[in-house]
Amino acid sequence: MPSSLFTQGPRPLSLHFVALALSFFATTTAARADMTYEGVNISGAEWAPQVQPGTVNINYVYPRDQDVDYFASKGMNTIRVPFSWERLQRQANGEFDAAELARLDAVVARATAKGLSTVIDPHNYGAYFNTTIGTSGGLPNSVFADLWTRLANHYKNNPKVIFGLMNEPVGSNMTAQTWLASDQAAINAIRATGATNHILVPSTYWMHPKNFLDVNASVMINVTDPLNNYSYDVHQYLDYDGSGQHTDYLSPTDAVATLSGFTAWCRSNGRKAFLSEIGVTSDPGALASLSAMLQYMHQNSDVWSGYTYWSAGPWWEGYMFGVQPSNGVDTPQMTTLIANLGNGGSGGGGGGQPQPDPQPDPEPDPQPEPQPDPQPDPQPDPQPDPQPDPQP
Repeated sequence: MPSSLFTQGPRPLSLHFVALALSFFATTTAARADMTYEGVNISGAEWAPQVQPGTVNINYVYPRDQDVDYFASKGMNTIRVPFSWERLQRQANGEFDAAELARLDAVVARATAKGLSTVIDPHNYGAYFNTTIGTSGGLPNSVFADLWTRLANHYKNNPKVIFGLMNEPVGSNMTAQTWLASDQAAINAIRATGATNHILVPSTYWMHPKNFLDVNASVMINVTDPLNNYSYDVHQYLDYDGSGQHTDYLSPTDAVATLSGFTAWCRSNGRKAFLSEIGVTSDPGALASLSAMLQYMHQNSDVWSGYTYWSAGPWWEGYMFGVQPSNGVDTPQMTTLIANLGNGGSGGGGGGQPQPDPQPDPEPDPQPEPQPDPQPDPQPDPQPDPQPDPQP
């Protein structure tokens, strides 16, 4: 990866240039292959992990029907739903909490009815009740396998459910080798149920493509799936260090370069990839870089199975990278996603989708507690998932 990826500051582009770029991207959609899955994260159910189990709609919140419906109306065909493992399964190897499972089921059912695939994502950073999985002194991989045995048995008859094994596994004793064993235990457990669903396989060090190549590739090449129905799961934000914490952005060329080496590795090894988090601000230059990256992924859809943008959700309105609408009005980032939809999106290009009627204000939700960053052992940049500003 060029060193400029870590030093590149904003390069302001004119609105006229960006408009021309978006128009070009939209009109060339039909001329190239497309990714299968295109969508967004609808976040909230993973909030306040330090409060367990917490109170729904006070400490955390699930996607609402209107959230799912909005993104379906825009031509998206996939949502990713982060949730807290501890809320769903309140003791290791125990039964799922019925009320929590019903909340997740309701989101999956709504998405399925609207033709969307749903990535279910235990957003736990490779730990359960703050104890790392699969390391010396940590929890055995059998605990992780039990979670996925139960989830797979529950959702295996719905091919539109995608199994995202874990968000950003990290820990002081975790290595690529220990995490491979954890991934493999989950994959084996899923396939033992007879589930054929697509699986997203994460790696260590914040799931960045560069970190995959530097730290994980020689180990993660050993992932095995008897159905070969999986993608490596990665995250890439377009600020200078890829952390998603800053308002600057890479140039379109450098944005594409964050993926190119990883893409080449996947192709040479016959593997697929999925970008489950990406985010930019509404700056016109940042939007041009987002467009360039999405177009690159479409053009390399033999490797890239899809993406989900970070983020939307009932408590995310006003977030600097956000795509949560305000009274039905698209954010600039959402407009960019629509312009870059391929034929895989349910809108077949999306740009001509009618705008939904403005949504009535929902009953005010109780305000969540400020969402802290997760507290893994100190790691080099990049940082954990970006979070919205705390609610007032």
